[in-house]
Amino acid sequence: MAEQLTEAALLLGVGMAVVFAFLVLLIGGIQVIAAYVRAFPGESAEQNNTTNTPASPSTTELRPDLVAAISAAVHAHRHTNK
Repeated sequence: MAEQLTEAALLLGVGMAVVFAFLVLLIGGIQVIAAYVRAFPGESAEQNNTTNTPASPSTTELRPDLVAAISAAVHAHRHTNK
């Protein structure tokens, strides 16, 4: 009986050590990636800053042919799925 408890305690210790080591490596890796991204922001950070500005009026205009095509598709979908 004592031999089984010893083996169970050993398994418990090994399992917890493996999980702890994995979490330490995971957190360390995330920290390294975060430091790299802060050091070399690249183009994506610049693009993200420009997306918060309001869109110009030319990009928000609706094209009549596109509106007609979407309306026809919605109308056809509604009538075929009654």
